[in-house]
Amino acid sequence: MIGTRGHTTRNIVSLFVAVLVGVVLAQLGGRVSVGADQPQSPDSAPERYRGDVDRDSRQDVITYARTLRFADATGAGDEQRLIVVADSVHAQGPLVRVEPAVGAIVADGERLANGLIIARLINRDTIPYPALAIGAHDTTYWWVDSVAQGQWRAIYLSSDPAIPPVELHLHLEQAPDGQSHRSLPSARWLFADEGERPWATCGEGTDCRAGDPIGG
Repeated sequence: MIGTRGHTTRNIVSLFVAVLVGVVLAQLGGRVSVGADQPQSPDSAPERYRGDVDRDSRQDVITYARTLRFADATGAGDEQRLIVVADSVHAQGPLVRVEPAVGAIVADGERLANGLIIARLINRDTIPYPALAIGAHDTTYWWVDSVAQGQWRAIYLSSDPAIPPVELHLHLEQAPDGQSHRSLPSARWLFADEGERPWATCGEGTDCRAGDPIGG
């Protein structure tokens, strides 16, 4: 009988603790931190830029870009030393991180065509990377849009007003089978003949990759 009574008492105490924990969590209303490495949800598409990226001042566009959120969780972005290609010679360049914009992954085709910042490039180094309008210790924003039917472009806008924007052709690629309903933003560095180029999720089942310079 003593053993049974002790077992019953423990059960009652355990039940009381469980109820107490549940009440506390309910009062917190889900405000418990899940840690920096927790992937960020895509939420809705980023707030639309209301101006004209070709006519407005650089500062207007940069000010808008700084209001956006970027996925900095482990695995969302990519950081590596870029390769500089000059006269077929490869040299080591700056250490640059690319981070996707939160919400860009759920943008539809019309929203993408009208213009959207899909990522930012953060230079950890004193070495610039002019091919993508990246200065020393700079943050550059990656804008994409369509200037004509079926013609897409990428514009790289440095936070440094002394660095001119760089325009590249933009390649849109459909996500591989089984990944068309992805929910988490992602960005990576890819190597091409012309040097390093960023890749990012940029719409519903769509990936964006910049290529060679426009007019080049």
